[in-house]
Amino acid sequence: MKIALIIVLAVLAFSFRPPKKGFEDFSYYFCESRMLSPDPVTGKVQVLYTRVKASNPAEANAITKKWGAYVNAAGKGRTSDADFYATLQKAEYEKGLVEKKYSDTAKYQLILVKF
Repeated sequence: MKIALIIVLAVLAFSFRPPKKGFEDFSYYFCESRMLSPDPVTGKVQVLYTRVKASNPAEANAITKKWGAYVNAAGKGRTSDADFYATLQKAEYEKGLVEKKYSDTAKYQLILVKF
């Protein structure tokens, strides 16, 4: 009886796999883009960014390409970043850092875009 119990416990222990988390199941992202040099008219660097959204990790490549096309249509000389995170809290935190970094309205024009 004890041997059977030990065998069952051993089988269960070796077959246990923790649940997948983060990028394997779901991810959160936001996109950002900034001009590499200030606008000659306003003297400010324009920064585009999006709200945090949820996505399936399989969509990451398509999202990155779509954001790149959006940024290219906005003009040359811009960065193009799609930032992915495992949790909503981390994504919101990082987006907040971007908003804080570019909050000086004398230097930057921060624009929330619908994307």
